[in-house]
Amino acid sequence: MPAKKVSFLNSRKQKLIGVLHAPKRKASSIIILAHGFSSDKDEKGTFVKLAEALCNAGFAVLRFDFAGLGESQGRLEDLTITNEIDDLRAAISFARKGKYGKIGLLGASFGGSVSLLASPGEKIDSLAVWNPVVYLDKTFSGALKRHPVKRTKQTRRFISDMKKYDIFSSAKKISAPLFILHGENDAIIPYSQSWDLFKSVPGAKLEILKNAQHNFHGEKDRPVALQLTVNWFSQTLSG
Repeated sequence: MPAKKVSFLNSRKQKLIGVLHAPKRKASSIIILAHGFSSDKDEKGTFVKLAEALCNAGFAVLRFDFAGLGESQGRLEDLTITNEIDDLRAAISFARKGKYGKIGLLGASFGGSVSLLASPGEKIDSLAVWNPVVYLDKTFSGALKRHPVKRTKQTRRFISDMKKYDIFSSAKKISAPLFILHGENDAIIPYSQSWDLFKSVPGAKLEILKNAQHNFHGEKDRPVALQLTVNWFSQTLSG
């Protein structure tokens, strides 16, 4: 299946680098993959495998690096939720130029948070999130307390920006069908966060993957997570 490197600009005029996967036959839908915090478009190989699986199911796929990560321009110290929302919307705009009939979006971990925040106002036809960070302040402020780091200008800016957002308020405004997938043994983001998200969004679907770890990088976790995700998009983007 053909895959080619692509680039597009965010509103800050930074070049973002992605990989566009195309199935053998012309796809009527495209799915955008948003990686996690300080990760990249490969997501330790899981996004590469997911793109292949989705292509085999007939979808085009765009996976990309947020600014300051992977091959994209920018500085890691400028990472904020606001900037990642802007990057994701640039990816959605790029995907729209391909004139696909429908657009799906999958966000992993922090990428799931950004996807939930960016989706309102965007024409997204189907949304899936893997182990999303739902309680932003609790998660990141708690992490800083457990792992003390120097309160730099960058960390202060990240935390100040983070406090502007509320995942639950945003999720309730999303019109696209929502699938939440979380690992039962996720040691980074407890699955209780996804459970609370599920309860707050009418019509959402939740799957807790037994014994699975964060982002499904394990040999046993990955195939099941990929199949569930392919099934979701096949059901919601068909027709």
